Amino acid sequence: MQKVLLTRLVNLDTGSEGAIFFQGQALPTLELPWRKNARGLSCIPAGTYLVKWWKSPSKGWCYRVYGVPNRDYILIHSANFAGDSTKGLRTDLLGCITLGKKRGVYEGQRGLFVSRPAVRFFNETMNTQDFILEVKNAESYRIPV
Repeated sequence: MQKVLLTRLVNLDTGSEGAIFFQGQALPTLELPWRKNARGLSCIPAGTYLVKWWKSPSKGWCYRVYGVPNRDYILIHSANFAGDSTKGLRTDLLGCITLGKKRGVYEGQRGLFVSRPAVRFFNETMNTQDFILEVKNAESYRIPV
């Protein structure tokens, strides 16, 4: 089974920024900031997960991450913002992973843009095949105490 690596580089209130590496390709990623794996508020813990092609009632066909402790329905889908909603920041995610092609700032908040084409490219490249996702935190990734 194929392996895909997601490396988180920085943990900010505006989201966990990283990169996903797959089949010789790489794309920027964005997830919610680390908030102790809290449902709807946090990215998932670093670890190794099974990912399968799945039909979501709200997102349509996409990849779904299985085996996340105390969490379910973690998807890879398009989105632009992943801020800490408890701090009044905008978010389009509830714990999922988004991909994009360009980081930037919109209306004063960091985000990840050109997401739909990036997710489409990832899905087409992975060709609906199941894979193992390894999520790692880089040395530069700081987890708040």
